[in-house]
Amino acid sequence: IDLAKKEQLFAKLREYAKYSEHFSAIVPVSTKKAVFKRELLSEISKILPEAPHYYDSENLSDAMAKDIYREFILEAIFECVSEELPYSAEVRVKNVSEGNMLRIEALIITDNASHKGILISALKNIGIRARKLISALSGQKVYLRLEVVVEKNWLKDEKKLIKFID
Repeated sequence: IDLAKKEQLFAKLREYAKYSEHFSAIVPVSTKKAVFKRELLSEISKILPEAPHYYDSENLSDAMAKDIYREFILEAIFECVSEELPYSAEVRVKNVSEGNMLRIEALIITDNASHKGILISALKNIGIRARKLISALSGQKVYLRLEVVVEKNWLKDEKKLIKFID
């Protein structure tokens, strides 16, 4: 509907109305604005078939907790230092243990010493943001130990990339 005037839109809707028995709904949608987005989702959800649960309904995701925590730490890094630090940081969660609080040890990996300095200066804010995200998900207090290390050219070394993914 972004390219059509209101009169054109209404004319097109009237034209399609005569075929309404072939449609569950006709919903005009804008790609530039969120106009009718809620209505579209509502109409889609009405016709989607009920499916069985493929995972335990208590689990929020089928991803491992370490991966989720890694993503939260990365999100905090880019929220805190995205201006100064291009996407050359990676996180490796070394250890996760649960008890009276969730304890997470993670490495923040960057490829040069100047980025390490930027990360260290923002480490407190990164930790605060990441802990809030992790705590909101886990429902527990979180102890988060972050360490910044330099791995030269890790982005260009396939073996290092594979090591970080595992």
